Amino acid sequence: YSDNVASKLFDVAAQTDGVYVVTGNEQGTAASSFLARVDEDANIDLAFGTNGYAPVQIAGKTTLLSTTKPDEDFVSVGGLSEGPYTGRGIVSKITPAGQSDSEFNKGLPALLSASDRTVILRDAIATNRHITVAGDGRSPEGQRSTLARYQLNGDLDPGFPGNGVILDSPLRTIFALLPQADGKFIAVGDIDNQLAMCRFRLNAGTEGATCRSSE
Repeated sequence: YSDNVASKLFDVAAQTDGVYVVTGNEQGTAASSFLARVDEDANIDLAFGTNGYAPVQIAGKTTLLSTTKPDEDFVSVGGLSEGPYTGRGIVSKITPAGQSDSEFNKGLPALLSASDRTVILRDAIATNRHITVAGDGRSPEGQRSTLARYQLNGDLDPGFPGNGVILDSPLRTIFALLPQADGKFIAVGDIDNQLAMCRFRLNAGTEGATCRSSE
């Protein structure tokens, strides 16, 4: 998926019309992320975004690790390094045509930072009201999960614990988010190097979270 350097793919989301949206990185001295729409024969859809690629670049090296189901507006998340925004998570909201959603953070990716750690986001849940994102943060004291919720305009949701960001969930890291029909969600990650799942209320964060590990 690059003309000049090798590429690495991180995630793929299938659309109902039989095509796919993929996220990845160019692997080179000037590595950067890409998000493209391809058909079942792996041909890039040139009508998507600009010449087949969605505009998700900002200054520095961007790694897009995940994308939500893109039959409507969809969300890709990851992290940044080697630039002015090193150590921040990135949240990009894209239209089905591959353009930045102008109503989300004025058409720009939102950056998530924490004063005591670097942040890399690994998954997201998008609804018609909120965008919930999750991953982990690394600091000299160790690794802890990061969980945040955005409003559709790109602002952190003040109705979510921590004014939109939870830095003290029971999980050490979060790899995936799974929505449930009752409005809660499952976060999959680890606790003390044991595979674990925690069930959260979307409107109450870690309050009343139920966790179970593989130990």
